[in-house]
Amino acid sequence: MCRSLCKGGRSFDGDNISIDRTLKKLIKSVMKKKIKVGIFVDGDFIPSYDGASNRFHYLSRYLALNEIDVVIFHGYRGWSDISLIRKEPFKTYIFPIKNYYNNLELIASLIKRESIDIIQFDNLEPVLLQGVRLAELTGTKLVSEMHYVVRDLAKRLGADESRLSEIEGIEKEVGKSINHLICLSGQDKPLLQNYMRISPYALSVIPSGVDCEEIKYVGSNIRAKNIIFLGNLYFKPNEDAVRIMRNQVYPELRKHGFRFTIAGDCPPCLKRECSASGFKFIGTLPDLNYLFKDATFALAPIEEGTGMRIKFLNYLAAGIPVVTTNIAVAGFGKKECFFIEDDFSKYASRVIDLFQNEKKLKNISQKGSRIIKKYYDWNIIAKHAIKTYKKILSDKTNKTILSNNKILKNSEPAWLQEAIEKKRFKEIKANRLPKEFSYIIIDKNRIKTHKVEKIIAIEGMPGAGKTTFIESYIHKKEISSLPQLQSKKILNYNDLKTSKYFLKMEAHKTEQINKLSKRYKKIILDRTFVTTLAYCYARARKNGKPKEYRALLAMYNKIKHTITLPTHLVYMDVSINKSLQRRNAFSRDKRYKNWFDPIFLNYLKEFYETELKRILPLTQLYVDTSKMTPGEVSKSIHKFVCKK
Repeated sequence: MCRSLCKGGRSFDGDNISIDRTLKKLIKSVMKKKIKVGIFVDGDFIPSYDGASNRFHYLSRYLALNEIDVVIFHGYRGWSDISLIRKEPFKTYIFPIKNYYNNLELIASLIKRESIDIIQFDNLEPVLLQGVRLAELTGTKLVSEMHYVVRDLAKRLGADESRLSEIEGIEKEVGKSINHLICLSGQDKPLLQNYMRISPYALSVIPSGVDCEEIKYVGSNIRAKNIIFLGNLYFKPNEDAVRIMRNQVYPELRKHGFRFTIAGDCPPCLKRECSASGFKFIGTLPDLNYLFKDATFALAPIEEGTGMRIKFLNYLAAGIPVVTTNIAVAGFGKKECFFIEDDFSKYASRVIDLFQNEKKLKNISQKGSRIIKKYYDWNIIAKHAIKTYKKILSDKTNKTILSNNKILKNSEPAWLQEAIEKKRFKEIKANRLPKEFSYIIIDKNRIKTHKVEKIIAIEGMPGAGKTTFIESYIHKKEISSLPQLQSKKILNYNDLKTSKYFLKMEAHKTEQINKLSKRYKKIILDRTFVTTLAYCYARARKNGKPKEYRALLAMYNKIKHTITLPTHLVYMDVSINKSLQRRNAFSRDKRYKNWFDPIFLNYLKEFYETELKRILPLTQLYVDTSKMTPGEVSKSIHKFVCKK
């Protein structure tokens, strides 16, 4: 019996020519393809109002503009502006939080489809919550980007020994799991290398940058007598800095006619505490040029922290003189661009003295701007990142991937839980996304919504009851299925050419899955590319021709980005004797002679029990149907399929 790919679809008889052409194009595209990086971003993304989201946003943009294929995987909480994301040159997948952390198999399927080379996460927790499992499922390189040294910052902010011990354990686990670590400053590099026990070869410094076309140079506005501070004020070092400015600097400078403008996310309690005449909080700004055009100085009396402060890069790019501390600029190589003062009681006098030396202010403003353009323009940073990615991909050593994240006490990053508790972000009502979706793709200003949450592959021995189960199950709500690929024309040929043909046809199956994924939450596949590999494996073992299987496996590795990776795998087993009994009606059909060969069937079992785990490391449901009724089989699989 010959079936088309899906109900009402067309048969593939006679499609050899079109499929061969498709395959040649696919292989050609693989050989010429650019590096593809998947960057994971939870919480706020665009607009970017803090250092972390600013880096995600602009690094992604400039990588895309510098010939890197960037795909964003965004955990959506309603805090990002979809209309702004649509304008960016990279593709973005948006997931509801339940899928972002709890349906990693679905995300892995999309990573494979996108043919991504590297997956990148910020800081520690996301690596263990998502990265380890996704790297295990997809075989991609796993990269962590550390924006600061978590343990040192936590210690300076007063964390107890229990919390510091927990962080130490997480650092070591992440260090063992990742292929490469990226940090933002040379100051952090030796600390992270030591704490996370990483080889210096597997650690790179890639600082943050500035969009020098976006941030305009204005220099110090002497007449405005306006002192600014920019930052996320939910971050303790920034919050403390604002209090120091308000209590130790503002009273004296106010007497000399200076005013203070504080920009950025701000807790209402801090605003109530510190607001005064000439000490104004203006919230977040879509355009920082508005803040900089009237700025005379930027003050940053910061006592804690590591990494690199993006606010400083923006200040220097705009030509705003900065008075700050040694700790605050520890991550910068060019400290001569700053006026450094660690004694906060002297800040007012330093500002007054500098204010009277307009030539000095102009010189340092211009010097800072030149350094930014030479070293910190995002185009330069992106090229540096590309070199690092090439280095990562050139390392062919296998990394030991951990299989659990039990060391974590939380199911989401701690900073996000804190942000939610403090109600830091507001939902953007104008987005108007569907109430229910599994994921949304934003690409080239277009939006596509998908409902599919599970793609279940039904695999196993002939006669195990796969088709019987599917036919009884697909009538359930929001479930569709795709039948096994078959063709009358080629089933008479039992050779490598036939196996390659079936593997090529999987690309067409992927097209059908994409269409169904927009309408159905669950898609059941009656056999997949796994069957093709299994059949070839058994035939090659039986005939003593291992090269045939290796050739097919090599072809699979070349075109696997065209094949949809299932999110769940059901292996239906049956004893060989039972298999022969159940399919006895086909015993005289020469097309199915291998299904009645015990030697072939034993090798087929061997594939599913040993080889499959190396190709597809999914959690499998094993069902031995030898002594089960169809109803018992259905109940067992239904429980697995519906498990959250």
